[in-house]
Amino acid sequence: MCVKSKPGLNTARSGTKVPTRSGTGDLVPGMFRVLVVCSANVYRSPYGEFRLREALRGTAAQWHVSSAGVDARAGLPLDTRVARLLGVTVPPDWHSRRLVTELITDSDLILTADRSHRAAVAVLDPAAARRTWTLRQFARVTAQLPARSAEDGWELLAAVQHARAGLQPVDPAEEDVPDPARAPRRLLKPATRTIARATEQIVAPLARRGG
Repeated sequence: MCVKSKPGLNTARSGTKVPTRSGTGDLVPGMFRVLVVCSANVYRSPYGEFRLREALRGTAAQWHVSSAGVDARAGLPLDTRVARLLGVTVPPDWHSRRLVTELITDSDLILTADRSHRAAVAVLDPAAARRTWTLRQFARVTAQLPARSAEDGWELLAAVQHARAGLQPVDPAEEDVPDPARAPRRLLKPATRTIARATEQIVAPLARRGG
């Protein structure tokens, strides 16, 4: 599929220096960039990053997915015990990143683990509000869209922004992914199930590869 850039987006990318890491997929100029955010970039956002990338494999969309943490200690590898608990294979050069304004500016869509992270994004970059959602919030809207109705990330985001006004309000707590950090063995499975379901809902409206 041809990679397209959309007018009015990504204007700050040229020459922007952001915290980078390998292992996030091949980056092609003009790709739709998604940033997944949680607190420490240890549990929820890495899992969201890996699951979303995996879910996208069957689609025709070209997304670059990465993650960061509001309070993360930058440069740490993902703990092997955490990787086992998450059930994911982590690239050896993956490392944690702290959320900074440049990462937000450089992203087309920001998906946060909960509302506190969404608020933190807004503090760093108020202009990013329209493209910042909690993961569950975005998934709740995409679940209402027709399957295979969006060619790429920009079309999906535009459709979600349009459909958002018609949704009924929900309990605010239903917008959050539970934080497993305090009790990983008890809370990790509910969190990973929630993230896995949300990522599948997010990619469902995207056109499929070869179809």
